[in-house]
Amino acid sequence: MNKLLGAGAIAALALSTGCTVLGGSIAGSTLLGDGHSPWDQASSVSTVGQALVCLGASEPVDPADSYAFSGTILRTSGAPDGFDNLIPCWTDPAAVLVIDGDDGVIWTVGYAWLDQEGWDNTPWIDLWETQRVDITVAQGDGESAGFAVHQDQELIYAMEAGRDGQADIDTHIDGFEVEVGDSVGVVNTPCGERTALAVSYKTTLDRLTLFPDEDGALRIGVDPYTACNITSYELTGDGDCEDNPDTDVSWVVFNRAPTSFD
Repeated sequence: MNKLLGAGAIAALALSTGCTVLGGSIAGSTLLGDGHSPWDQASSVSTVGQALVCLGASEPVDPADSYAFSGTILRTSGAPDGFDNLIPCWTDPAAVLVIDGDDGVIWTVGYAWLDQEGWDNTPWIDLWETQRVDITVAQGDGESAGFAVHQDQELIYAMEAGRDGQADIDTHIDGFEVEVGDSVGVVNTPCGERTALAVSYKTTLDRLTLFPDEDGALRIGVDPYTACNITSYELTGDGDCEDNPDTDVSWVVFNRAPTSFD
């Protein structure tokens, strides 16, 4: 039976997953609750990560707001140049998930989490070739898109790249909801006044609230997951930065976590 995650176990989990270790898992966010310090808030306001989700297909596919397909994994690593069909890539993906679909289409999901300096922080998907999966990819306004990977109805991985909109990929995940909250601080930047936003990740058992660049642990169903707030902000004022969206709420959730702790 799964045990609740203690503070030490959560910290160790974050160190092993690729999520930031200077956020909630070290400084206070806990399962079934939150604990933020002023240091968390000040550091999070000035941090901006970026996320990418895009989709390509080997055969013509009718454009849609969302795509659902099942199949066998052909590849889970490496990254091609950005592809421009179905859901375009705003930059080259850091990783791909290539699926031999049951519908005869070879589907390629490109995705990435880039830190504020452009370095790749993307947590890997804990799957391998020949495994069967069910995938949903959704597109919203702007350059927003998201995807969710399930295996035998269990969530394996989900990412939302909320660039100037929301794809609402959480609506495709049973028992999971993402809610954008209030301001947690404001900083003046060349791009304008940036207001950092808290984001809550809610399940039937847990609620975890994270500031930008924080991570923590929660349960979806009875299983432990890691959640990372890649970034969450809105820009206002007279600034002008072509490469920065006016709003961005991006996150990743995945189940690469121990099932029990001593």
